[in-house]
Amino acid sequence: MERGSLRSRRPRLRALAVALLGLSLSTVTAAAVLRIESSNKVGAMALAEELLASPRLPTPTTEVGSAPSPLLRQPFQLIDAETEAELHSFWILALPLPAFQTYVKSHPPSGVTQDGSGSGTSGGSSEHEITWAPRRPPSGISTAQLLYTFTALGRGRTGLRVDAEVVWLPERTAATLIPTTDRSATISLTSLAPRVGRRSLTLGPGRELRSLISLVNRLPTIPPPGPLSCALVTTSAKLSFRPRARALSNAGSTQEIGCASTRLRVGSREILLAQGRLVSWELEHLHLVSADLYGSGS
Repeated sequence: MERGSLRSRRPRLRALAVALLGLSLSTVTAAAVLRIESSNKVGAMALAEELLASPRLPTPTTEVGSAPSPLLRQPFQLIDAETEAELHSFWILALPLPAFQTYVKSHPPSGVTQDGSGSGTSGGSSEHEITWAPRRPPSGISTAQLLYTFTALGRGRTGLRVDAEVVWLPERTAATLIPTTDRSATISLTSLAPRVGRRSLTLGPGRELRSLISLVNRLPTIPPPGPLSCALVTTSAKLSFRPRARALSNAGSTQEIGCASTRLRVGSREILLAQGRLVSWELEHLHLVSADLYGSGS
């Protein structure tokens, strides 16, 4: 995890950024985590720096090197992911807290849209937060946020903590790609829907097999620790890829139809991929599943 200087915190809210990508019943162990894609990591750090520089604060305002209140030693809430860039700064504002709240409404940070707000009490003192998100996060970024955490300091002043948190997508390494030389794939469908039951389809060499392999190989990984659960799944598809017909499978994936993630195994490696609905749509194109199966138990 990349951190800014003077970082002192303990997680108060485990906000799983990857939930924005969808949820799955599958989990991935730390041993299956891929090495980090350097370009995505560099992009995440650059975006974090850009977000940290985006606040439009009132004057006079003084930047300080440490938390001006014990309540600001950690953000009100935070993302907790292994592939995360974090930067923060501390400020003392010459405005009482209600006046700062009014000011922020008409002077939001540049280039972002408000994503939420909240407040809480600790030790008889109140703290408040406002969260913004970039309008268009760059490619390779899972999620990003700019967070204001602020509290009254007394004598008409307000203490402010600004956090920029960006989660980037890990890399697909060569060891996690289905071999493009594979010549066969079997798709086995299992559904609780009575009209579906079990179906299977075998693809031989040709455009459809190449398209399916290419699609799965293009899916990005989900940053660890990964999703926790998925909505009710009634239909799942198991894909087995082989170098040739009747050979042992060298790669396979499990797609829970309608979910946004795919569990992939290549050799001894197992990872979780985002944008799994693209696989569902590809199976629909192959006439193996239909759109009314997505999330349907009837």
